[in-house]
Amino acid sequence: MTGNNGTTAEIVDSVLAGRPPPRELVVTVAGAKGKMARSHNIPFFTRKGCQVLRADIAYSQQRGWDNVSQAPRSDIFNVSVRPFIETWPVAEEVSPHMKAGSLLLLSPSVQVPAGTNPGGIIDSLRDRGVDIGFMHFMFGPAVKSWRGQSVMFGFVEPLLNPAWKDLVVKWLTRERMVVWRGTFSSHDHATKFTQAHPMMLAGLSSAVWQLSDYPLEELFELAGPPAWMSGYGQLASLRQRSLIAELITYHPGTLELIDFYIDYFQRLRERVANGNVVGVEEMIFRPNISPERLGEITRRYEKHVQAEADLRGGAHGFYFRRDLNRLGLLADVLRRYDDRGIDKTTTGAEIVVRKGGAEIFIGPANPEALEAEDARLAIIRELGARPIHPVTPHGQVNETFYRPG
Repeated sequence: MTGNNGTTAEIVDSVLAGRPPPRELVVTVAGAKGKMARSHNIPFFTRKGCQVLRADIAYSQQRGWDNVSQAPRSDIFNVSVRPFIETWPVAEEVSPHMKAGSLLLLSPSVQVPAGTNPGGIIDSLRDRGVDIGFMHFMFGPAVKSWRGQSVMFGFVEPLLNPAWKDLVVKWLTRERMVVWRGTFSSHDHATKFTQAHPMMLAGLSSAVWQLSDYPLEELFELAGPPAWMSGYGQLASLRQRSLIAELITYHPGTLELIDFYIDYFQRLRERVANGNVVGVEEMIFRPNISPERLGEITRRYEKHVQAEADLRGGAHGFYFRRDLNRLGLLADVLRRYDDRGIDKTTTGAEIVVRKGGAEIFIGPANPEALEAEDARLAIIRELGARPIHPVTPHGQVNETFYRPG
Protein backbone atom coordinates (compact mmCIF):
# COMPACT_ATOMS: atom_id res chain seq x y z
CA MET A 1 0.00 0.00 0.00
CA THR A 2 2.93 2.36 0.56
CA GLY A 3 5.85 1.99 -1.88
CA ASN A 4 5.58 4.45 -4.76
CA ASN A 5 2.16 5.50 -3.53
CA GLY A 6 3.63 7.23 -0.51
CA THR A 7 3.89 6.42 3.17
CA THR A 8 1.06 7.10 5.58
CA ALA A 9 2.90 10.16 6.91
CA GLU A 10 3.32 11.54 3.39
CA ILE A 11 -0.39 11.09 2.71
CA VAL A 12 -1.33 12.88 5.94
CA ASP A 13 1.04 15.76 5.17
CA SER A 14 -0.44 16.14 1.69
CA VAL A 15 -4.00 16.24 3.03
CA LEU A 16 -3.06 18.84 5.64
CA ALA A 17 -1.29 20.99 3.06
CA GLY A 18 -4.23 20.82 0.66
CA ARG A 19 -2.17 19.05 -1.97
CA PRO A 20 -3.54 16.10 -3.97
CA PRO A 21 -2.32 13.04 -2.03
CA PRO A 22 -0.54 10.27 -3.95
CA ARG A 23 -3.31 7.92 -2.79
CA GLU A 24 -6.31 7.82 -0.50
CA LEU A 25 -5.91 7.24 3.20
CA VAL A 26 -7.15 3.73 3.95
CA VAL A 27 -9.43 3.45 6.98
CA THR A 28 -10.75 0.20 8.40
CA VAL A 29 -13.85 0.45 10.58
CA ALA A 30 -14.04 -2.55 12.90
CA GLY A 31 -17.58 -3.25 14.05
CA ALA A 32 -18.88 -1.99 10.72
CA LYS A 33 -22.22 -3.76 11.12
CA GLY A 34 -23.07 -1.71 14.22
CA LYS A 35 -25.46 1.24 14.19
CA MET A 36 -22.88 3.83 15.23
CA ALA A 37 -20.36 2.61 12.66
CA ARG A 38 -22.95 2.66 9.87
CA SER A 39 -24.48 6.02 10.78
CA HIS A 40 -21.40 7.95 11.94
CA ASN A 41 -17.96 6.41 11.53
CA ILE A 42 -18.17 5.08 7.97
CA PRO A 43 -19.89 8.23 6.56
CA PHE A 44 -17.41 10.45 8.43
CA PHE A 45 -14.32 8.87 6.87
CA THR A 46 -15.99 8.54 3.48
CA ARG A 47 -16.76 12.28 3.43
CA LYS A 48 -13.10 12.96 4.16
CA GLY A 49 -12.10 11.22 0.92
CA CYS A 50 -10.76 8.07 2.58
CA GLN A 51 -10.99 4.56 1.22
CA VAL A 52 -13.11 2.81 3.86
CA LEU A 53 -12.66 -0.89 4.52
CA ARG A 54 -15.05 -2.81 6.76
CA ALA A 55 -14.32 -5.44 9.38
CA ASP A 56 -16.85 -7.32 11.46
CA ILE A 57 -17.59 -10.81 12.71
CA ALA A 58 -20.28 -11.17 10.03
CA TYR A 59 -17.92 -9.94 7.31
CA SER A 60 -15.18 -12.23 8.61
CA GLN A 61 -17.39 -15.27 8.18
CA GLN A 62 -18.82 -14.23 4.82
CA ARG A 63 -15.97 -12.49 3.01
CA GLY A 64 -12.81 -12.87 5.06
CA TRP A 65 -12.89 -9.21 6.13
CA ASP A 66 -11.64 -9.86 9.63
CA ASN A 67 -9.70 -7.45 11.83
CA VAL A 68 -6.33 -9.13 11.36
CA SER A 69 -6.51 -9.22 7.55
CA GLN A 70 -7.61 -5.58 7.28
CA ALA A 71 -5.14 -4.12 9.79
CA PRO A 72 -1.97 -4.29 7.61
CA ARG A 73 -3.79 -2.47 4.81
CA SER A 74 -4.93 0.40 7.03
CA ASP A 75 -3.51 3.86 7.66
CA ILE A 76 -6.20 4.28 10.32
CA PHE A 77 -7.78 1.35 12.14
CA ASN A 78 -10.99 2.58 13.79
CA VAL A 79 -12.51 0.38 16.51
CA SER A 80 -16.27 0.88 16.93
CA VAL A 81 -17.39 -2.43 18.42
CA ARG A 82 -20.03 -3.56 20.87
CA PRO A 83 -19.89 -4.41 23.68
CA PHE A 84 -17.47 -1.66 24.73
CA ILE A 85 -15.47 -4.17 26.79
CA GLU A 86 -14.24 -5.67 23.49
CA THR A 87 -12.55 -2.43 22.35
CA TRP A 88 -9.12 -3.05 23.84
CA PRO A 89 -9.13 -6.80 23.04
CA VAL A 90 -9.61 -5.82 19.37
CA ALA A 91 -6.71 -3.38 19.71
CA GLU A 92 -4.59 -6.17 21.17
CA GLU A 93 -5.66 -8.52 18.36
CA VAL A 94 -4.53 -6.16 15.57
CA SER A 95 -1.48 -4.74 17.35
CA PRO A 96 1.06 -7.15 15.80
CA HIS A 97 -0.34 -6.56 12.31
CA MET A 98 -0.51 -2.75 12.07
CA LYS A 99 2.14 -0.98 10.02
CA ALA A 100 4.50 1.69 11.30
CA GLY A 101 3.14 5.22 10.96
CA SER A 102 -0.52 4.17 11.19
CA LEU A 103 -3.10 5.24 13.76
CA LEU A 104 -5.32 3.12 16.00
CA LEU A 105 -8.42 5.25 16.64
CA LEU A 106 -10.96 4.03 19.22
CA SER A 107 -14.60 5.16 19.24
CA PRO A 108 -16.35 3.65 22.29
CA SER A 109 -18.52 5.51 24.81
CA VAL A 110 -16.21 4.28 27.60
CA GLN A 111 -12.51 4.64 26.81
CA VAL A 112 -11.04 2.46 29.56
CA PRO A 113 -13.71 0.13 30.97
CA ALA A 114 -13.59 -0.82 34.64
CA GLY A 115 -10.99 -3.53 35.29
CA THR A 116 -9.14 -2.81 32.02
CA ASN A 117 -5.44 -2.02 31.94
CA PRO A 118 -4.43 -1.14 28.37
CA GLY A 119 -0.84 -0.19 29.25
CA GLY A 120 0.73 -3.29 27.70
CA ILE A 121 -1.32 -2.92 24.50
CA ILE A 122 -0.33 0.73 24.18
CA ASP A 123 3.35 -0.13 24.67
CA SER A 124 3.14 -2.86 22.03
CA LEU A 125 1.54 -0.51 19.49
CA ARG A 126 4.03 2.30 20.11
CA ASP A 127 6.93 -0.15 19.80
CA ARG A 128 5.62 -0.85 16.30
CA GLY A 129 5.48 2.87 15.51
CA VAL A 130 1.68 3.10 15.79
CA ASP A 131 -0.08 6.08 17.35
CA ILE A 132 -3.17 5.57 19.55
CA GLY A 133 -6.13 7.91 19.98
CA PHE A 134 -9.87 8.10 20.46
CA MET A 135 -12.74 9.96 18.82
CA HIS A 136 -16.12 9.75 20.55
CA PHE A 137 -19.20 11.11 18.78
CA MET A 138 -21.33 12.00 21.81
CA PHE A 139 -24.69 11.52 20.12
CA GLY A 140 -26.67 8.54 18.92
CA PRO A 141 -27.20 7.08 15.46
CA ALA A 142 -30.65 8.69 15.10
CA VAL A 143 -29.17 12.22 14.93
CA LYS A 144 -29.72 13.65 11.43
CA SER A 145 -27.37 16.64 11.52
CA TRP A 146 -23.99 16.79 13.23
CA ARG A 147 -23.92 20.59 13.38
CA GLY A 148 -23.68 21.75 16.99
CA GLN A 149 -23.21 18.23 18.37
CA SER A 150 -20.30 17.44 20.72
CA VAL A 151 -17.33 15.23 19.96
CA MET A 152 -14.25 14.52 22.09
CA PHE A 153 -10.89 13.29 20.83
CA GLY A 154 -7.49 12.63 22.33
CA PHE A 155 -4.22 10.76 21.86
CA VAL A 156 -1.55 8.93 23.75
CA GLU A 157 1.08 11.65 23.84
CA PRO A 158 3.64 12.56 22.76
CA LEU A 159 2.49 11.52 19.32
CA LEU A 160 4.97 9.70 17.15
CA ASN A 161 3.49 11.67 14.23
CA PRO A 162 2.05 14.99 15.53
CA ALA A 163 0.30 15.52 12.19
CA TRP A 164 -2.38 13.02 13.25
CA LYS A 165 -3.74 15.55 15.76
CA ASP A 166 -3.82 18.30 13.15
CA LEU A 167 -5.64 16.04 10.70
CA VAL A 168 -8.29 14.91 13.20
CA VAL A 169 -8.88 18.51 14.32
CA LYS A 170 -9.23 19.62 10.70
CA TRP A 171 -11.72 16.85 9.97
CA LEU A 172 -13.85 17.43 13.08
CA THR A 173 -14.02 21.22 12.88
CA ARG A 174 -15.18 21.01 9.26
CA GLU A 175 -18.26 19.15 10.51
CA ARG A 176 -19.20 22.23 12.58
CA MET A 177 -19.35 20.13 15.71
CA VAL A 178 -18.29 21.45 19.12
CA VAL A 179 -14.90 19.77 19.49
CA TRP A 180 -13.31 18.90 22.84
CA ARG A 181 -9.76 17.68 23.33
CA GLY A 182 -9.11 15.39 26.28
CA THR A 183 -7.35 12.28 27.48
CA PHE A 184 -8.62 8.75 28.02
CA SER A 185 -8.98 9.43 31.75
CA SER A 186 -10.49 12.92 31.44
CA HIS A 187 -13.04 11.58 28.96
CA ASP A 188 -14.20 8.91 31.38
CA HIS A 189 -14.22 11.35 34.29
CA ALA A 190 -16.40 13.80 32.36
CA THR A 191 -18.79 11.16 31.05
CA LYS A 192 -19.30 9.88 34.58
CA PHE A 193 -21.44 13.01 35.00
CA THR A 194 -22.72 13.50 31.45
CA GLN A 195 -23.56 9.91 30.53
CA ALA A 196 -23.28 7.37 33.37
CA HIS A 197 -25.23 9.51 35.85
CA PRO A 198 -28.11 10.42 33.46
CA MET A 199 -28.40 6.82 32.30
CA MET A 200 -28.57 5.54 35.86
CA LEU A 201 -31.28 8.13 36.55
CA ALA A 202 -33.16 6.79 33.52
CA GLY A 203 -32.83 3.28 34.90
CA LEU A 204 -34.05 4.44 38.31
CA SER A 205 -37.00 6.25 36.75
CA SER A 206 -37.93 3.16 34.75
CA ALA A 207 -38.14 1.23 38.03
CA VAL A 208 -40.00 3.98 39.92
CA TRP A 209 -42.57 4.30 37.13
CA GLN A 210 -43.48 0.66 37.67
CA LEU A 211 -45.00 1.67 41.01
CA SER A 212 -47.74 3.72 39.35
CA ASP A 213 -51.26 2.39 38.87
CA TYR A 214 -51.67 4.71 35.90
CA PRO A 215 -50.24 4.53 32.34
CA LEU A 216 -46.98 6.41 31.98
CA GLU A 217 -48.21 8.39 28.98
CA GLU A 218 -51.12 9.70 31.06
CA LEU A 219 -48.74 10.66 33.86
CA PHE A 220 -46.63 12.61 31.38
CA GLU A 221 -49.68 14.34 29.94
CA LEU A 222 -50.70 15.32 33.45
CA ALA A 223 -47.23 16.69 34.21
CA GLY A 224 -47.35 18.89 31.11
CA PRO A 225 -44.60 20.66 29.18
CA PRO A 226 -42.56 21.95 32.18
CA ALA A 227 -41.83 18.37 33.24
CA TRP A 228 -41.23 17.01 29.76
CA MET A 229 -37.72 18.38 29.32
CA SER A 230 -36.19 15.94 31.82
CA GLY A 231 -38.58 13.12 30.96
CA TYR A 232 -37.86 13.23 27.22
CA GLY A 233 -34.19 12.37 27.64
CA GLN A 234 -34.89 9.50 29.99
CA LEU A 235 -37.60 8.01 27.80
CA ALA A 236 -35.42 8.27 24.69
CA SER A 237 -32.54 6.57 26.52
CA LEU A 238 -34.79 3.72 27.62
CA ARG A 239 -35.25 2.70 23.99
CA GLN A 240 -31.63 1.48 24.19
CA ARG A 241 -31.66 -0.56 27.36
CA SER A 242 -28.74 -2.77 26.30
CA LEU A 243 -26.62 0.33 25.66
CA ILE A 244 -27.53 1.76 29.07
CA ALA A 245 -26.68 -1.55 30.72
CA GLU A 246 -23.27 -1.66 28.99
CA LEU A 247 -22.33 1.89 29.83
CA ILE A 248 -23.41 1.54 33.47
CA THR A 249 -21.63 -1.80 33.88
CA TYR A 250 -18.34 -0.89 32.21
CA HIS A 251 -17.94 2.78 33.16
CA PRO A 252 -15.10 3.14 35.67
CA GLY A 253 -17.06 5.75 37.66
CA THR A 254 -20.26 3.78 38.18
CA LEU A 255 -19.48 2.19 41.55
CA GLU A 256 -18.30 5.53 42.92
CA LEU A 257 -21.58 7.10 41.87
CA ILE A 258 -23.66 4.28 43.35
CA ASP A 259 -21.85 4.56 46.70
CA PHE A 260 -22.51 8.30 46.63
CA TYR A 261 -26.21 7.74 45.88
CA ILE A 262 -26.56 5.30 48.78
CA ASP A 263 -24.98 7.71 51.26
CA TYR A 264 -26.94 10.69 49.90
CA PHE A 265 -30.32 8.96 50.05
CA GLN A 266 -29.66 7.59 53.52
CA ARG A 267 -28.97 11.11 54.80
CA LEU A 268 -31.92 12.49 52.82
CA ARG A 269 -34.25 9.84 54.24
CA GLU A 270 -33.28 10.71 57.80
CA ARG A 271 -33.95 14.42 57.29
CA VAL A 272 -37.26 13.83 55.50
CA ALA A 273 -38.41 11.41 58.23
CA ASN A 274 -37.70 14.12 60.81
CA GLY A 275 -39.48 16.82 58.83
CA ASN A 276 -36.21 18.74 58.56
CA VAL A 277 -36.95 21.11 55.67
CA VAL A 278 -33.85 23.22 56.30
CA GLY A 279 -31.70 20.10 56.36
CA VAL A 280 -33.17 18.91 53.08
CA GLU A 281 -32.53 22.31 51.49
CA GLU A 282 -28.91 22.10 52.63
CA MET A 283 -28.58 18.95 50.51
CA ILE A 284 -29.77 20.78 47.39
CA PHE A 285 -26.78 22.67 46.05
CA ARG A 286 -26.52 25.66 43.77
CA PRO A 287 -25.14 24.53 40.41
CA ASN A 288 -21.51 25.36 39.71
CA ILE A 289 -22.34 27.64 36.80
CA SER A 290 -22.17 31.37 36.22
CA PRO A 291 -25.36 33.40 36.80
CA GLU A 292 -25.23 34.61 33.20
CA ARG A 293 -25.07 31.09 31.81
CA LEU A 294 -27.79 29.92 34.19
CA GLY A 295 -30.01 32.77 33.03
CA GLU A 296 -29.42 31.82 29.40
CA ILE A 297 -30.25 28.17 30.10
CA THR A 298 -33.43 29.22 31.92
CA ARG A 299 -34.55 31.35 28.98
CA ARG A 300 -33.90 28.50 26.54
CA TYR A 301 -35.76 26.09 28.81
CA GLU A 302 -38.75 28.44 28.96
CA LYS A 303 -38.66 28.78 25.17
CA HIS A 304 -38.75 24.98 24.77
CA VAL A 305 -41.58 24.72 27.29
CA GLN A 306 -43.57 27.34 25.41
CA ALA A 307 -43.00 25.53 22.11
CA GLU A 308 -44.16 22.24 23.63
CA ALA A 309 -47.22 23.93 25.09
CA ASP A 310 -48.08 25.50 21.75
CA LEU A 311 -47.68 22.20 19.92
CA ARG A 312 -49.82 20.52 22.54
CA GLY A 313 -52.72 22.86 22.64
CA GLY A 314 -52.45 26.05 20.67
CA ALA A 315 -50.34 25.69 17.56
CA HIS A 316 -51.59 25.62 14.01
CA GLY A 317 -49.97 22.65 12.33
CA PHE A 318 -49.62 22.09 8.59
CA TYR A 319 -48.26 19.25 6.46
CA PHE A 320 -47.10 19.95 2.90
CA ARG A 321 -46.59 17.13 0.43
CA ARG A 322 -43.24 16.62 -1.28
CA ASP A 323 -44.37 18.52 -4.40
CA LEU A 324 -45.47 21.49 -2.27
CA ASN A 325 -42.26 21.59 -0.22
CA ARG A 326 -40.35 24.36 -1.96
CA LEU A 327 -37.97 27.20 -1.27
CA GLY A 328 -39.77 30.10 0.40
CA LEU A 329 -42.64 27.96 1.73
CA LEU A 330 -42.11 28.99 5.37
CA ALA A 331 -42.00 32.65 4.37
CA ASP A 332 -45.31 32.25 2.53
CA VAL A 333 -46.87 30.65 5.60
CA LEU A 334 -45.60 33.36 7.93
CA ARG A 335 -46.82 36.08 5.57
CA ARG A 336 -50.43 34.94 6.08
CA TYR A 337 -50.04 35.66 9.79
CA ASP A 338 -47.92 38.80 9.46
CA ASP A 339 -50.33 40.41 6.99
CA ARG A 340 -53.07 40.02 9.61
CA GLY A 341 -50.93 41.44 12.42
CA ILE A 342 -50.87 38.21 14.43
CA ASP A 343 -48.22 37.82 17.17
CA LYS A 344 -46.56 34.40 17.36
CA THR A 345 -44.99 32.62 20.34
CA THR A 346 -43.62 29.67 18.34
CA THR A 347 -42.50 29.00 14.78
CA GLY A 348 -41.15 25.64 13.70
CA ALA A 349 -40.49 23.78 10.47
CA GLU A 350 -39.24 20.26 9.89
CA ILE A 351 -38.60 18.14 6.84
CA VAL A 352 -40.39 14.78 7.01
CA VAL A 353 -37.59 12.59 5.70
CA ARG A 354 -39.66 9.46 5.13
CA LYS A 355 -42.30 11.28 3.10
CA GLY A 356 -40.19 14.07 1.65
CA GLY A 357 -42.71 16.70 2.66
CA ALA A 358 -42.58 19.31 5.40
CA GLU A 359 -44.35 20.03 8.67
CA ILE A 360 -44.75 23.62 9.81
CA PHE A 361 -46.11 24.70 13.18
CA ILE A 362 -47.14 28.25 14.07
CA GLY A 363 -48.11 29.17 17.62
CA PRO A 364 -50.28 32.30 17.51
CA ALA A 365 -50.28 34.25 20.77
CA ASN A 366 -54.08 33.99 20.62
CA PRO A 367 -54.96 30.93 18.52
CA GLU A 368 -58.69 31.52 19.04
CA ALA A 369 -58.66 34.97 17.44
CA LEU A 370 -60.69 35.28 14.25
CA GLU A 371 -57.67 36.66 12.39
CA ALA A 372 -55.55 33.66 13.42
CA GLU A 373 -58.20 31.22 12.26
CA ASP A 374 -58.54 33.16 9.02
CA ALA A 375 -54.77 32.83 8.43
CA ARG A 376 -54.90 29.10 9.15
CA LEU A 377 -57.71 28.54 6.66
CA ALA A 378 -55.93 30.68 4.06
CA ILE A 379 -52.82 28.48 4.28
CA ILE A 380 -54.92 25.35 3.81
CA ARG A 381 -56.86 26.88 0.93
CA GLU A 382 -54.15 28.82 -0.87
CA LEU A 383 -51.00 26.76 -0.21
CA GLY A 384 -52.51 23.27 -0.26
CA ALA A 385 -51.59 22.37 3.33
CA ARG A 386 -53.16 19.52 5.25
CA PRO A 387 -53.95 20.50 8.86
CA ILE A 388 -52.17 18.69 11.70
CA HIS A 389 -54.16 18.46 14.87
CA PRO A 390 -52.62 18.53 18.38
CA VAL A 391 -51.53 15.13 19.67
CA THR A 392 -53.23 15.78 22.99
CA PRO A 393 -56.88 16.87 22.90
CA HIS A 394 -57.34 20.16 24.72
CA GLY A 395 -60.33 22.14 25.85
CA GLN A 396 -61.89 19.13 27.53
CA VAL A 397 -61.88 17.36 30.90
CA ASN A 398 -59.67 14.28 31.21
CA GLU A 399 -60.82 11.77 33.80
CA THR A 400 -57.98 9.25 33.88
CA PHE A 401 -57.21 10.10 37.48
CA TYR A 402 -60.80 10.43 38.71
CA ARG A 403 -62.11 7.46 40.66
CA PRO A 404 -65.45 8.14 42.32
CA GLY A 405 -65.94 6.93 45.84
